[in-house]
Amino acid sequence: MSEPRGPQDLPPEDLRAQGPHAPLVGYGPPAGVPPWAHVRPTNTKAVLSVALLWAPVASIVFAVLARREIARTGEAGAGLAAWGLGIGIAVVSLYGLYFVGVLLYLGAVATLVGVGASSGGSFG
Repeated sequence: MSEPRGPQDLPPEDLRAQGPHAPLVGYGPPAGVPPWAHVRPTNTKAVLSVALLWAPVASIVFAVLARREIARTGEAGAGLAAWGLGIGIAVVSLYGLYFVGVLLYLGAVATLVGVGASSGGSFG
């Protein structure tokens, strides 16, 4: 008989001698494939949630959908979805603050123009 090549070629008593952490037969990558070659696929919606940060509402929608899908399928990309959601919410909040600031500015200008018009058209 030839030299044993792995645990599958050893008799059962030799497997017990290796302890409880012996590799199981039939598991792991196929022969010739490095162990890092099998990785979980990254969720496409999570990637889109980061790629579409210039459209923050779409980014938030894709991030929420990606988080649900990742929880269901076990795909990679939970970090991307979290970043897409967080940055998307931050950008929408900044847009909201900008919009409120513009409205306050326009209200102040309209008030000053109204005061100037009621005082004879002069600010001085």
